[in-house]
Amino acid sequence: AYLNGIEIARGNIGVPGIIPLFDTYADNNTHEAQMYQGGKPEGFLLYQDEIDTILVQGNNVLAIQVHNYGITSSDMSAIPWFFAATSSSINNTICLPVWFNTSIYSFSGYLPLFLINTKGQEIIDDPRITARLKVINNINDNPNYLIGNPNEYNGQISIEIRGKTSQSFPKKSYSFETQNSDSSNNNISLLGMPPENDWILYAPYSDKSLLRNFLTFTWMREMGNYASRTRFCELFIDEEYRGIYVLMEKIKRDKNRVDINKIEPDDNTGNALTGGYIVKIDRPDNGVSFDWVSPVHFLNGNHFDVNYQFNYPDREDISNQQGNYIQNYITDFDWILIGNNFSYPETGYRKYIDIHSFIDFFIIEELSRDVDAYRLSTFMTKVRNSKGGKYFAGPIWDFNLAYGNAHYGDGWKTDGWALYNPNFGPGIPFYWKRFEEDPVYVDLTLCRWNELKQNVLDTTKIVGQIDSLVLLLGDAVNRNFERWNILDHYVWPNYFVGENYQEEIEYLKSWIKERISWIDANISGNTSYCNSLYEDKIIVSEINYNSPNNFDAGDWFELKNIANIPIDLSGWLAKDNNNLNSFTLPSGTILDPGGFLVIVQDSIKFQLLHPNVSNFIGSFNWKLGSNDQVRLYDLYSWPVLSIKFSNSAPWPEDVDNTGPSLELLSDFGDQNDPYNWFAGCPGGSPGGPYEYPCPAIGISEKLAESNITVFPNPVKKTLFIRVPDGTVSVAKLFSAEGNMVFEKSISGWQSKIDVSELSAGCYYLKIHTAKSVVIRQVVKI
Repeated sequence: AYLNGIEIARGNIGVPGIIPLFDTYADNNTHEAQMYQGGKPEGFLLYQDEIDTILVQGNNVLAIQVHNYGITSSDMSAIPWFFAATSSSINNTICLPVWFNTSIYSFSGYLPLFLINTKGQEIIDDPRITARLKVINNINDNPNYLIGNPNEYNGQISIEIRGKTSQSFPKKSYSFETQNSDSSNNNISLLGMPPENDWILYAPYSDKSLLRNFLTFTWMREMGNYASRTRFCELFIDEEYRGIYVLMEKIKRDKNRVDINKIEPDDNTGNALTGGYIVKIDRPDNGVSFDWVSPVHFLNGNHFDVNYQFNYPDREDISNQQGNYIQNYITDFDWILIGNNFSYPETGYRKYIDIHSFIDFFIIEELSRDVDAYRLSTFMTKVRNSKGGKYFAGPIWDFNLAYGNAHYGDGWKTDGWALYNPNFGPGIPFYWKRFEEDPVYVDLTLCRWNELKQNVLDTTKIVGQIDSLVLLLGDAVNRNFERWNILDHYVWPNYFVGENYQEEIEYLKSWIKERISWIDANISGNTSYCNSLYEDKIIVSEINYNSPNNFDAGDWFELKNIANIPIDLSGWLAKDNNNLNSFTLPSGTILDPGGFLVIVQDSIKFQLLHPNVSNFIGSFNWKLGSNDQVRLYDLYSWPVLSIKFSNSAPWPEDVDNTGPSLELLSDFGDQNDPYNWFAGCPGGSPGGPYEYPCPAIGISEKLAESNITVFPNPVKKTLFIRVPDGTVSVAKLFSAEGNMVFEKSISGWQSKIDVSELSAGCYYLKIHTAKSVVIRQVVKI
């Protein structure tokens, strides 16, 4: 179809944009007429933004080009229809045919709308087809209209059906890729998620609450782990309403998803070979056999089969060296676990894995009592050695058959451990049960469970979350179950079948409450202490992040021993806010009473800028952000400290990208209290105590610009600033604690600031010029 000579629709022939020759055959010979059979003709919805630039005032020409599938065809027919909707109250209309669906023009909802136009193609499970996606997502509580203009995305996608068992459901799930017109990747943000090109439209069907995956992923993120971000939406495919869907991030290596290093095909030696990897425990993809099987099949008289598959890099891209490396690493971990010394802190299984990720994974699997727990849809991640080298459980995936939504495998029960489910014993990896023979793991798990019950897994909070999500879905729930009439009907493998949506929600709430109560009463362990014995003995005394480029020593933080005995830090683990980043302190690291130790991101950068500091270790090779965290765990994985800091008030703001470090005011104060920190010396004071006044050497000299002069210094009453080029500048004066006490616009050759009312002490003058930001230490006497 062409409007004023420009193609606006096409089906069953050729490639959009390339005009078929007159003797070109149609692509498919089964394109039968529909109206004579009581059906409706194939339709193409044209949006205002698509035709506004084509229509002209006055006469417009719509041309329809029709092709047969071959010279032997016995018939060919085409009856074109063209309908236009208008907001005008004065219009001329003809009688609409009975098959015409006028509701499409009045449809509105408050969930984002995903509109897919396949151009007459069928979406199948491999290969993907090329289609067009429009996303309408109005804000400020404005409804989304089906005939509204797309404001989130309007472009090409490739799309296919996804899933295994779920493919048998009439409501299909899809994976799609946002593309440029040349089919290259188009990384975009959808519904506020970080930019990427691989996405999933998950179709909750047997889960009639519509919430199970959404809730589980939300809780895992609240626990501090990555899980796919999720947003509810409503889906139309070729004008046909498909119901409520969940837009999800596909599990993928990406800085905003599974944040591990990219592996190139030639990364076959050294540090590059060590990560990152994602492996999967699941049914074999497309019937293909597993990539390898664990050699450990028996433990404590029990039989196990642990089957692994490559996920990233996948089996088509992974090199022999890379495949051998990750297989050998996991196999070594397996063998260590069945040894007599498996629980030794430095040489046992904890040398290989991030124990806290496995504990969080265990808690989610047991809370949900997923019938697939541990044995299907299970992902594991291995990071590069330079980022800590650990093996992590997760990211989590697929909980639609959890929380009592399965009539087999004891899936409906709120009692009993999924780990010891007798229906699936051989398929559950042996190491989960082996962990429970380590008292430290058991105690850590109990402590973590009790911690999470105070916030993330508090039942009152969970019930409130569910109620809020039901309110968010609103009338879309009715539309979904009008389209899929399954309420009060059994859908495999439902255990509970509610008469209405509210009963499905109440069942989910009560099941979760009962499950949490059962775990409370049956989880084992000792809570005599849930933190390290070294808590309040080792502190973080200084943090340096985001230094200016002209004197960047890399990020670093400083530990201090405030106890009266030496403390062995060998094997301790440091982390930031990203669980996948870690650094293990080397063997032989001893910190004397009153001693300092600097943990550095880049030892070369640090030494260049601080040649006289020798009490440092590193490199930890990850970067501290402006809103980040420093965490420390002892040799047995017990938490020693956790500090969340920020570049926003009440935290000292004159630290981020300006030069000073964060200095702790009181060794015995709350390290998470922003008022217990102040902006220290430019460049910091690594390896030793903060000194007042700051030394006028080293890094502070690097900040100097010869064309800016500040005098006298020390100053008693009036401070003069000379900016010889005469540009307009802004001067800000900060106290040693990082609080701004003065701000003034300055211009011309010389300006002055009255400091007579200020208390004596050390201050920092920050001068913003057109060319740079200059910092001067000022001493007020």
